[in-house]
Amino acid sequence: MSVAIRISRSVERALHLRTGVRSFVKVGDKVPINFVKDEPAPVIKADSEYPDWVFKLGAKEPTLGELIERAETQGISDETFTVQDAKRLKRLMSLDKVKKGNASRLSSTD
Repeated sequence: MSVAIRISRSVERALHLRTGVRSFVKVGDKVPINFVKDEPAPVIKADSEYPDWVFKLGAKEPTLGELIERAETQGISDETFTVQDAKRLKRLMSLDKVKKGNASRLSSTD
């Protein structure tokens, strides 16, 4: 079983700014994490060997307020909202409704 670990670009940039080192992790370097017994340490691969979703892992997702503002100003259409944005908006609105309901129940019992 081979597992590769990649440091995010934002962390790499931050370390570069602090240390002045151009690249502290190179392709082929071993990661000193042996979490699988009797297996060699994972090796850093080239960016092209990782799927696209790996680079989106640390991406900031829009908040409920940002999604509502976009919906009010631009409307909800295929050009302004992806399917993921629409699902996120619906999920965040549902969570917000539950939180407000729980808060009102707690305040009414006091």
